[in-house]
Amino acid sequence: MPAAAQLNYYSDQELPNAVFDWSAAGEDFSTGWTFTVRLCHANAKATTLLLKTTGITSTATTVTVAWSVTDWAGLENSISGTPYVLYLYARRTSDSKDLEFTPGKPTTLNLYTAAGTSATSPSSYPITVTASSVTIVDTTGYFAATNVETALAEAAADTEALITSATGLPAYVPTPDFDPNVTHPSVVDMGPSATWNGFRYWMAFTPYPGGSRENPNIACSTDGLTWQVPAGVTNPLFSQANAVSLGYAFNSDTHMILLPDGVTMAMYWRTATTGVKQGIQVWTSTDGFVTRSAVTQVLSDPASELTLLSPAIVYTGTDYRMYVVDSAAGVVNYYTSATYNGAFGSKVTCTLPSWLANKLWHVDVKYAFSTWWMLINTNERTGADSLHILTSTDGVTWTKSDVYPDIMPTDLGMWRNYRSALVVRSPQLLDVYAIHTNEADTSWRLVVYQGITGRRALTAAQNVADIAAATRTINSNFPAYWTAADNFERADTAVSLGTSTSGSAWTALVGTMGISAGQAYVVSTARSVLTTTISDVEIRCDLAGTMGEFYVMLRVLDDNNWWRIGTDGTTGRLVMTKRVAGTITVVTTLTGAPWRTGDQLKILAVGSSIAVYRNGVRLTTLVSTDNQTNVKHGIGGTSGTGFRFNNFGIKAATAILP
Repeated sequence: MPAAAQLNYYSDQELPNAVFDWSAAGEDFSTGWTFTVRLCHANAKATTLLLKTTGITSTATTVTVAWSVTDWAGLENSISGTPYVLYLYARRTSDSKDLEFTPGKPTTLNLYTAAGTSATSPSSYPITVTASSVTIVDTTGYFAATNVETALAEAAADTEALITSATGLPAYVPTPDFDPNVTHPSVVDMGPSATWNGFRYWMAFTPYPGGSRENPNIACSTDGLTWQVPAGVTNPLFSQANAVSLGYAFNSDTHMILLPDGVTMAMYWRTATTGVKQGIQVWTSTDGFVTRSAVTQVLSDPASELTLLSPAIVYTGTDYRMYVVDSAAGVVNYYTSATYNGAFGSKVTCTLPSWLANKLWHVDVKYAFSTWWMLINTNERTGADSLHILTSTDGVTWTKSDVYPDIMPTDLGMWRNYRSALVVRSPQLLDVYAIHTNEADTSWRLVVYQGITGRRALTAAQNVADIAAATRTINSNFPAYWTAADNFERADTAVSLGTSTSGSAWTALVGTMGISAGQAYVVSTARSVLTTTISDVEIRCDLAGTMGEFYVMLRVLDDNNWWRIGTDGTTGRLVMTKRVAGTITVVTTLTGAPWRTGDQLKILAVGSSIAVYRNGVRLTTLVSTDNQTNVKHGIGGTSGTGFRFNNFGIKAATAILP
């Protein structure tokens, strides 16, 4: 398979239809989806040159793009070929779920000057395209049909699907104390056409750092990116005090599997006392962990705290294996039980590549498609600790995958990987729920890589100009389905915010805002907005820095008419405020802990309803028709503070989510 499809195109040539095989996404695209093609210059990917929404048809598994003569008119062309990059996006109309099609590398198009014409917009097209045929009227030596046919064949072959961007996306996980730092994820994906208690994705995890926080929690999701606490559940499910009642000092290392009956979920976790002892506990639920069975200890070591790290349980079809890391011995062992909650015994030591000796720390193990899969992280603590993907035919002798690359946090500076979760969707398609943490172990973030193919290397999702704050979590341009967005990745300035990542200009309502190290800040008390055409919106913004008065603005007409959600400037708690005809009214002060650096603020405004979310947890919903039809949205705050904004995005919304 080629690394990427390359289409060679001449300025007076019209391409045949481009057909994209999207079967790996696991969705039915035959109805209920809209599609967008974005074309940009290869050296200026933030600038959209062509946004195409017409002439795109689909079947259940394929998307066909039919080019028109006007699509290519006016694009720059050159004798040596001007390079462009093509992106394809899909949106489901029922719930606004967004997908991005990305092969190993995006499809590239080189636009050449046609023979005998100037390097400008062509005056004629010697190619006649109909629904059933392509006729070459004039082949004067500059166009060879085989070039296009070969390129399209390569494009058809290079059809590994990515549901998210190639660099991964940050997932915001609700925690009891609103602190976004988490670790030890274990994810069960029910598949594209199934759910458990109403949700496709379920995740066990522990908040971290902090021994009192490191307790089993549960969350659910429809897309694997935005998580929520199941209705009727209060996290943590099992507190540190509960661990003490079992004779241990703390909890850690969650793992979860769906049992063979298809209705019962089993959650395992480790209880331990540092330097003394440890045990593996399990309980089950059939209702989303609203109710749970009694806790059962299935394995223990009364003499060590390092021999049963990171339990990963696999049902083999006949029995259960529990894989654990013995960090003291530098090996991975597994124990066997006839039942999920029976005593695990009969230790077997795995054979791993020699270069992993004495570097082992945490694992996740799966058995799928007649292959054993292991995701393992090392404990080198060098700032470049890798996640390695190993495979095995028997679950005993393991080799490094020759298809899937290591997941290296090289883009994260001093950041490293920690215990992460693996989902095997097909032998060629994996999901990784990775934990990235900084060297000081003060910031722990879940970053989701959905649709990993084995034919390209991965890079981490965060940009770390501000590592300590751990706030800059998207290092790529926003896809086309965001109406307006800005990651502020441009030169520092104290004059204005300038032009956003998506190409729209910021307008200052009052005061001045600037950019520093890829983040927006207030120079003098200011409010700045992006103008869109939509008032029913989803707005997201990452928050960072120190205490101050800041806010995200929505449904703005001018500086006398707006809504804003931000802090009161003193306690750090979030406040909803409106201004109508110049009169400012504080509508409500939201409950909960003060905001923290690294929080994400999300606002959904649909009709007269406005909902506010913090790290995926809905804080409040109110109803008001004030400023309901205004279409400007933005950010602002008071000068003299160290507050920062990052990854600000606006897109259309159709419903208030749970």
